[in-house]
Amino acid sequence: MPEILSIYNELFDFLVEWNREKRFANGYINPFFYMRSNNDSRFKEGYWFPGNDKYLCLSFWTGGDSLNKTPNIYFEVTAGKSCRGILVARDSDDKFDYFNTLRSYLKEFKIPYTNLSQKRKGIWVHEFEKKRNYLDILNEYLEKDKNFIDRFLTENDPRQFINDYSSPLGFINANDFETNYSRVRKQQIEIEDANIKSEARLISVGKIRKEVIDVGDTLTMEVIPVNLPCTIQLIDIKNYQGIKHTALYEFPKNNQWIFITGENGYGKSSVLQAISLGLNDDRVLDNYLADNSRIEILVNNNSTSDTFIRLKNSTSGTSTGFNGIVIAYGPVRLNTFSPESRNSEDNTNNNVMSLFQSTTLLKNIQWELFSNRHTNYKLFEQLEKAVKDSTKGRIESIEFDGPNVLFIERLSNNELLPAVPLEKLAAGFRSIINIVGDIIVRFGN
Repeated sequence: MPEILSIYNELFDFLVEWNREKRFANGYINPFFYMRSNNDSRFKEGYWFPGNDKYLCLSFWTGGDSLNKTPNIYFEVTAGKSCRGILVARDSDDKFDYFNTLRSYLKEFKIPYTNLSQKRKGIWVHEFEKKRNYLDILNEYLEKDKNFIDRFLTENDPRQFINDYSSPLGFINANDFETNYSRVRKQQIEIEDANIKSEARLISVGKIRKEVIDVGDTLTMEVIPVNLPCTIQLIDIKNYQGIKHTALYEFPKNNQWIFITGENGYGKSSVLQAISLGLNDDRVLDNYLADNSRIEILVNNNSTSDTFIRLKNSTSGTSTGFNGIVIAYGPVRLNTFSPESRNSEDNTNNNVMSLFQSTTLLKNIQWELFSNRHTNYKLFEQLEKAVKDSTKGRIESIEFDGPNVLFIERLSNNELLPAVPLEKLAAGFRSIINIVGDIIVRFGN
């Protein structure tokens, strides 16, 4: 979540309290503030006011400048919590004249420079001290600048001076304010619900945990990231395939993903092969190494660092060998073992071989479903769930006819199709079911 979203929420709560205090105060002219429309995609993410990840605009009046794409009068807060009061009248001469008169009474508002030689016509800025708390600055703006602007607009009706019918300058209507306020509160609840579900999901997959922390006289619940069991910290490759020497390092210690991108023929597959060789001591793979090949992998393993070095016909490291599971996939043709083979592999077909041979066979998920239904029900449930999840629920259920595994598909119109074997499903479904099933079986074993 962008850090500035906390500023959006803090300012919204501050202004709600301000509104409750001022709207019933005797003689207070304008106790309302502007909020985004709920049709705005940013609104749904928690950006309650105009702005972005770098700054936000608080306005207490209607009216916008078509050239500047901002409100005519607003209080700006940046992500760094610096503040400015800004008047904008760039899109019409009569608006400029009106604001120029207003600005003549607001001495702190100056004409800014775009460079050393040119001033920006139609923009006036009140720069506030940067070291002060931004809520204190906003409170000062409300008590001084805003109150004066409210009185000026009351005594000098903008409609008498400015011909702007698309976005007229004026005060915010109370009914419009209440409607937008209710929309924000509703969206806050939806965002909070989504955050709770996301947090629960992260806890369920072991990415975070909640812990009670004793802070003096109070107990607080904190969310603590859970470190991954192992992460790659360094990859150093020498004399492998077309790579003379390359090194990848300085990965974040809890980094879950490493993406390698590049044009065809630039060595992406060679890097993946080298990683799998560095973490795998299978002697069959020595055939892919040159006599002077050297691959070094540094792995952060449960807060300790282990270095693994792969040479032809030998593997060395600070420990006896990487004890994690390494599974890799290359340009496989999605061919599977036959059910009769019972997915038994020989020494030419291991968990990384498809990086080196495109003819490598995938585990037969039909055999795995059938064989684990009674012998390893936990793995069976994982496979069944994976089939349904990877097809986004289109595979409704799995049935058995003796040793035959049948899949029942539900169409988008809710119609259930007859049960069929995997080879009768659409090609896209077969592919995703086979690859996901292979991953789960290899990790499950």
